[in-house]
Amino acid sequence: MPVESETRDRGPKPLPSIRELLSREWVRDVPIYVIVFVFIVYFSVASLNLLAGRGYPSFDLAIFDQGIWLLGHFHVPFVTIMGRNLFGDHSQFILIPVAFVARLFPEPQGLLVMQWTFIGATALPIYYTARKLIGSRVIATALAGAFLLNPTAQQVSVMQFHPECFLVFFVVMAIYAAIESRFVLLFVMVVLALLVKEDVAAMIVPLAVWVYLRRDKRIGGQIFAIAVGWALVDNLLLIPAFLGHSTIYTNRVPFGGFRGLLRTAIRTPGQLISYLRTDSRPYYLWQLGFASGFGFLLAPEIAAIAALVIIENVLSNNIYMHTNTFWYSLPLEGILAMGCVWAVSRQRSVRRMNLVTSAVFVGALWSCILWGFAPFSDARIYEGPSTQTAAFKAMTYVEQGVPSNASVSAYFYPWNAALDHRTQIFSWTNPFYDNAYGLPDQSGTRLRVASHVDYLVLPNPLPSGIDTTTFATIASDYHVVRSANGWRLYKKNG
Repeated sequence: MPVESETRDRGPKPLPSIRELLSREWVRDVPIYVIVFVFIVYFSVASLNLLAGRGYPSFDLAIFDQGIWLLGHFHVPFVTIMGRNLFGDHSQFILIPVAFVARLFPEPQGLLVMQWTFIGATALPIYYTARKLIGSRVIATALAGAFLLNPTAQQVSVMQFHPECFLVFFVVMAIYAAIESRFVLLFVMVVLALLVKEDVAAMIVPLAVWVYLRRDKRIGGQIFAIAVGWALVDNLLLIPAFLGHSTIYTNRVPFGGFRGLLRTAIRTPGQLISYLRTDSRPYYLWQLGFASGFGFLLAPEIAAIAALVIIENVLSNNIYMHTNTFWYSLPLEGILAMGCVWAVSRQRSVRRMNLVTSAVFVGALWSCILWGFAPFSDARIYEGPSTQTAAFKAMTYVEQGVPSNASVSAYFYPWNAALDHRTQIFSWTNPFYDNAYGLPDQSGTRLRVASHVDYLVLPNPLPSGIDTTTFATIASDYHVVRSANGWRLYKKNG
């Protein structure tokens, strides 16, 4: 009884002083949390405005949005936008859990916010690694902030949605776990990363080699085996099973494929060197390094984890893969950011650490000004037409005339992402004239499913060429039900 009375007499516990608050670990990390939060909000809002104004070139966004919608509604994920199974195009099995998370949010808006959340959150393992290795929150904040300033991390805002937004987070987290010898977390991140795409083993294998040499031989060997084993199963069994065909992306290897590339390198190396000078490949490499001030070169062993993918991108005859503002380079920038952290931590004096950090930050800031989409960058994010314009209201009026369960063929820009929550949506002129639909060898045919298309959403007038020729063959089967400001909605007769 006396003890209870004494406890009551003490009164409420006094609030901590400012000095006590500032001494707590989590409070001293608040600046990076604020920076990440601002980044996520700014680019999420920009993306949503771009989507609302129909400013997206909506083909890729519609591919993933329809595929995720099909998965989330327990349909077979055959994406009629492109004519392939979602997992045959790329084996992006990470989209299965994403599909059920996406059911909780409006789509595709939820996907865009999710994308920026993962990209922004990637700065956190960069920060925590730097804080642990270097012992300075200022340097750690500068290095994490340099990643968020990277123009590749910002340019994807106009590149719609791509699962590489998950990959950059998983790979950076895997490197963080490897450096910290947190092997359970490492295995989890490796598995998640491999589920993003069929070629991710090109990042995981070098990471496994680093773990083998620097941390634990057994763990490194196991990760190596997992990565190689999954790559073989993925590319040789799963993709052909879903696609009914071997992967369609081997044609990105120059000189007729791997054998032709090897033959050229051995017999006529000058031809290969000349090839590597084309399509701005040297400029791509320069941009890739300049965005982090080339700081990783001072101790490149972590940055070397990106080497195989950099080689893949440079060799590819797909120009997107060696253009630094496309999603193919996003995971690379995360690896190079961790490479910069490692390089700074290897410096022998505080002065050298500060100099290298300054070079990294200045390179990132300069790159952001030139090529990024920050408020102070030279470029600005295009937001599309205002939702108050007559053009936008006309598109909304036409869209509202399409029933939710109808099969529709729509002019791909700007309609696909607005109408893709259905089992059948085709990008005009599909399926009446097979144009880049399904496998590459099917172009020009009329698909059997064409007889089941209920609605058409087309511009008025139609562009000349295939559009007008194709429409002429089916015009008598449809009639106009809505028309506004250069757009028409056609319904099938009967």
